[in-house]
Amino acid sequence: MVSVSLLIALASFAVSIGLFWFETTANFYLIPSRAWELATGAVVALAPRRAFGSSRLREATAVIGLLFIVVAIKVYTERTPFPGPTALLPCLGAALLIAPQDTGTTIVGRLLASPPAVWFGKISYSLYLWHWPIVVFASVGLLLEPSPLVMMAGEFTTSVAAAWLSWRFVEQPFRQGAPTKIGSARLLGLTAIFICVAVAVTAVLHFFDGLPNRFDPASRRMAEFAAYDGDTAYRGGRCFSVGEATVYDYAGCLVRRPDRHAVLLLGDSHGAHLWPGFDSVYGRGGDVRQATATGGRPVIRAPEFGEPPCRAFFRDMLGPRLRAAPVDRVVLAGRWTESDIPDLAATLAELKGRAEVLVIGPIPQYTTGLPRLLARDAAGRLATDHLVGAVRDLDRRMAASVTAAGVRYASLFDLLCTSAGCRTLAADGIPLQFDYGHLTVEGSTVVARALERSVIDDDWPRSDP
Repeated sequence: MVSVSLLIALASFAVSIGLFWFETTANFYLIPSRAWELATGAVVALAPRRAFGSSRLREATAVIGLLFIVVAIKVYTERTPFPGPTALLPCLGAALLIAPQDTGTTIVGRLLASPPAVWFGKISYSLYLWHWPIVVFASVGLLLEPSPLVMMAGEFTTSVAAAWLSWRFVEQPFRQGAPTKIGSARLLGLTAIFICVAVAVTAVLHFFDGLPNRFDPASRRMAEFAAYDGDTAYRGGRCFSVGEATVYDYAGCLVRRPDRHAVLLLGDSHGAHLWPGFDSVYGRGGDVRQATATGGRPVIRAPEFGEPPCRAFFRDMLGPRLRAAPVDRVVLAGRWTESDIPDLAATLAELKGRAEVLVIGPIPQYTTGLPRLLARDAAGRLATDHLVGAVRDLDRRMAASVTAAGVRYASLFDLLCTSAGCRTLAADGIPLQFDYGHLTVEGSTVVARALERSVIDDDWPRSDP
């Protein structure tokens, strides 16, 4: 059985490595690419323990396993592709942590056997089931910003309480024979009734579109923007590479229009959402090119193992392609994060002297979709209360870093916001953004006009207003 489990683990790991390069979403969700993680546990459970007869070896193995897990927690970030080879470190860590415990105790084992650790271990599966619905309800239902206070005092505490109740009154009774006491026929009947009621309620909500008449017409019209197709408006699948497959029309999106000022718009989806406005405001008088892709910011990063396709895309655009086809101006925009600032500074140094650069800072963002907030409060007060404050702080730090490098910086907070709040409507009944931050076509034009008035030189190509 050990050899069978090991064979399954190796085969599944090979599948995971293959999908790691091409289909990261499938790699995350499909059983064939994740079975090796479970099979590793089976190998540990079935393998002989004779190798761990030495207490020093047991202690060293457990400590190494713990270090593997701690390193993964500390080093892995949202930029780390997972799973695949990167999942090997925490999985091996868990295996090394567990394997020596059968042949004798270790210091790490005694720590994990402490009452608090055991208690969390007992409720861990219920905690796993409950935590995400609670997190989503806090964000979507209660419109709470995921601040440390909300996450610890609200989401974590509520999740632990729900997990304990579930463990105590669902898991434990079933383990102790509750179905036998109730009776199999009665339990089956109650389960069937519950499923039928749930299906009936779901069907009513589905076929009647969630009973929209509960809301006034203006709120319903605003809420419809939650289904806005931004990808199509941003030329997704052509000049905006969406998802994992890097589909980009190099010939069509980078073609030069003779005798016109050439502008290259580079970015992720927060760069792509500027395209409709740039095309409307500057496209008729200039040569505006779009090179955008989801998943990464427009900076030059050194090649990394298992990097997402967008990093190589931007490295190519800002390197060989820009040298081969120079432009007058490069516009860098994205959903910036704190970790992007050093990479952006290095990129600006690399571009110095090759083209005039404009960096557009992060756009105001909300804890949930802006149309949802405006549907509940057309005056926009609710939207002001749910601005993500950390983004404004990031804007200030980016402005300081970019201007220190001698590069022009456009703060969208300065252009769109006042002390009373930020602009939420592009026109009457049309929100500036259709989700937490992406611009509608009308909103994109508003931003382009704001940039034209406040940031861009007189020689920047523009069309008539």
